[in-house]
Amino acid sequence: MNRDAESFVYCLFTLGKDEEEAHAHLKQNLPAGQEVDIGQIIDFYSRIRIGEFQFNAEKHVSERIAEEGQEQHLMKLPEEVKRHVISLLDAGGRATLRRVSPFFRALVDECPVRTNELIITIGRRSFTVNDRINNIHLDYERINHGALLHRGPNSPVVRPGDYKAIIKTDLIEILGNPRLRIGTLVIKDQDLGILETHRRVYSDLVDAIHQALVHNLHRGKRLKVDKLVMNIAEISNFYHILTFLDAAYLRQIQLGDQELTDIFRHIARFWQLPQWQNTRIFRSPLRIRDPNFVRNFSHFDSAEVRLAGETFSFERIWQLARIYLTRPSFIQMRIDLWRFKKQEFDVYMMGKQDATRERNGWSFRYRGSQNKLLLECTNDVIWFKGPEYREGAEPRPLPPVPRRRDDGLDVRLEQLLNEEAAANARAGRVGGLMEALRRGMGLG
Repeated sequence: MNRDAESFVYCLFTLGKDEEEAHAHLKQNLPAGQEVDIGQIIDFYSRIRIGEFQFNAEKHVSERIAEEGQEQHLMKLPEEVKRHVISLLDAGGRATLRRVSPFFRALVDECPVRTNELIITIGRRSFTVNDRINNIHLDYERINHGALLHRGPNSPVVRPGDYKAIIKTDLIEILGNPRLRIGTLVIKDQDLGILETHRRVYSDLVDAIHQALVHNLHRGKRLKVDKLVMNIAEISNFYHILTFLDAAYLRQIQLGDQELTDIFRHIARFWQLPQWQNTRIFRSPLRIRDPNFVRNFSHFDSAEVRLAGETFSFERIWQLARIYLTRPSFIQMRIDLWRFKKQEFDVYMMGKQDATRERNGWSFRYRGSQNKLLLECTNDVIWFKGPEYREGAEPRPLPPVPRRRDDGLDVRLEQLLNEEAAANARAGRVGGLMEALRRGMGLG
């Protein structure tokens, strides 16, 4: 096998494919007239397992082959396939592949670094950063004149200097990677009483996060996050974090949990931010006091909120209904109220010609459709449910993120997947590598 083929088989090994599966996938992607014996795959797997996939000494041979114009004899895989195989590798697999394969190195550098969840926890005497996918486990323990850094199972290391500056420097390194893509960013307090007892410590650590994001922005990059979860004592810091996220990627926001009882009063500061306007799902148990609730919250496809105060005008509910009837993508809006006057509201709704009385509330029919918008009412909840709402089900898949060059994606991949699926259906067979990639990426 040549180096390109070995690199490809290494990816399949890292993804858990056995020798026979790897051989089948490789055969499907070899140019016409080229063959690889399964014995070569078995031998190569053995070398990987004992740590012999180290060809740095031979790197000049591969480079010489390319320089002499012999690269046309190498196995050529579609770049879309290479990119997505690489994106499924963990940090260790990416690092090894980059080191040993000059043919894959550029693609490894291009492909986004993905993590499902990055958790930042603020404590009285500690600050932790955890990313299970990329094996980041950092626990900064405050000591005199520095920090004691715990790195997973390794022995702790003393880092002399200013505690806040140490954390900020490391956060810049972690968050400053322009290829970083985070599924869920969690920023939370270890102890929700920290603000009252250690206000300066708390403010310093939140400021360290803020400065790391400022540094990232000065380099022309905003953090790519799909979902933001914040549960910190001073909820006004939500605004400062939100402004540094890439609006093209942010789709979900979860603010606070049941332990927090703050009233959220800062909507007016950020309701026009593209990060807020582009978000499709919002959940928060915090009591929200917002006189412009309809303007600031009606754009969500799915939302669960609580309102402070004892009044929520019937006219606002009617405004929400008219807005949702124009939005086929709407799923639900659940609003927890304080002493909602259900009987008076029912009398109000009887005067609306477009409203139909239901057992638990009211319904409205979408124009030109048989679908209904339901409005369920109790003495403390009003709950809009769109046609796509399903009891106990998660919201529908989020809208796709706009394709970007620096995201390492190519629209050709979907075309390849669809073409292969159609060909397999006609031939009555199961696809090879493309089918494995489809399952691995959750595309089917």
